[in-house]
Amino acid sequence: MAQTMLVTGSTSGFGRLMVETLARQGYTVFAGMRAVAGKNAPAAEALRALAEREQLALHIIEIDITDDASVEQAIASLVGITGRLDVVVNNAGVSYSGPLEAFTLEQVKQQFDTNVFGVLRVNRAALPHMRKQGSGLLLQIGSIAGRLALPFQGLYGATKFALEGLTESYRNELAPFGIDAAIIEPGTYPTPIAAKHQIAADTERFVPFIRLLWMRLRRRFSRRTDPPRLPIPRRWPTRSPESSPNQRESGHCTRLWRRLPNARLPRR
Repeated sequence: MAQTMLVTGSTSGFGRLMVETLARQGYTVFAGMRAVAGKNAPAAEALRALAEREQLALHIIEIDITDDASVEQAIASLVGITGRLDVVVNNAGVSYSGPLEAFTLEQVKQQFDTNVFGVLRVNRAALPHMRKQGSGLLLQIGSIAGRLALPFQGLYGATKFALEGLTESYRNELAPFGIDAAIIEPGTYPTPIAAKHQIAADTERFVPFIRLLWMRLRRRFSRRTDPPRLPIPRRWPTRSPESSPNQRESGHCTRLWRRLPNARLPRR
């Protein structure tokens, strides 16, 4: 009997690649996504067409991992169809970037609600079925940011560090029931998560970091006879509301920092 798998966040990126690959390997795959009849309708239709064209056991299931009822309903529906659930791949996630102090508490809650609490919701709904069948695998998609703290990726990294701890605990607690847990921690890869990431909202707290990085770069490269060409915008934001940092300027901030591999913020 082919194993049954649920992959969350299957509209694009790692999730899309996984569901297609696993289905082609002969697994029964449920591609989990939100808004199947809404904004994700094109992705859902593309996967349905693929399944029909290649005769794959690839199904679409609607699941919003930030909603308890949606998660419970999706898992119950899946098990009702197949009678079992062998593997859960917790892939759905979002990315926020910027200085930690520039995030509002609401943004912090949103980031953790998807990347951490969403994983807990899905696993909580799946585990009774896995325990009943005496087997199963909980697979978390983490990140290198969950092993190495990076500047301006601190909030996202905190959620991935949390997944490391949760996965280790799941593995130890669930082993007596025949259930395993593991985590994959990929590095940088060109998925849409980078294009969809959100920026720290408190722009007043953001501006000093951009200015500081720019000054440090000027000091470092002014001593070189062959200064590199950097993607530096002509104008930098001020404290006025009209010139608040936007997503492009935050990207510059992160890229500038990466030009300084051993840089540390000076202490006053």
